[in-house]
Amino acid sequence: MQDLADHGARRSDDGFRDSGIEGDETVLWNIYDTGTQNVHYLHGALHLFIGDDGLRKITWKRTELALIDQVRDQLAARRYPLYVAEAESPAKLARINENGYLTRALRSLASCNNGLVVLGHSLDPNDDHIFEAVVRSTVARLAVSLFGDPDNETNRLIQRRAHDLAVQRKQLGKRTELEVQFFDAASVPLW
Repeated sequence: MQDLADHGARRSDDGFRDSGIEGDETVLWNIYDTGTQNVHYLHGALHLFIGDDGLRKITWKRTELALIDQVRDQLAARRYPLYVAEAESPAKLARINENGYLTRALRSLASCNNGLVVLGHSLDPNDDHIFEAVVRSTVARLAVSLFGDPDNETNRLIQRRAHDLAVQRKQLGKRTELEVQFFDAASVPLW
């Protein structure tokens, strides 16, 4: 397993921008200028909601109010979070296909190349639609986190599923092979 502690600082951009509306405490997803966007909420998130003028995001930084309180305020105003809560992959994919943001997020994953890091995910079949995008992409290297003993049953299953993605890529006849590596999740100091 590799140590990813020296991953370095990377600029992240989720595509949300100031709306330019005086007193607006949310940020608006800019559907026309997302060229620098490199963070996508593949299944939406509780802090994203559909506003009258597009997809909006609540933030702590603009209000210094806990996100859960802001979510409650949005719900009270009959604005609901954009998130995928379906249990099975086909139902999740159907839900994704109903929303432009979610569709673009999945397509962005499918257009990735170079390397991809998967942190804190079981690679469970209920997210096969996500991993189908990885298989169809030109990602050359996939780094998957394991938590705890790499030889425990859960981690062996994750490793098997990750290697299956490389096999699926070959079966599709893709020119870019998928190299799979594993790393200790605890080696990444997220916060």
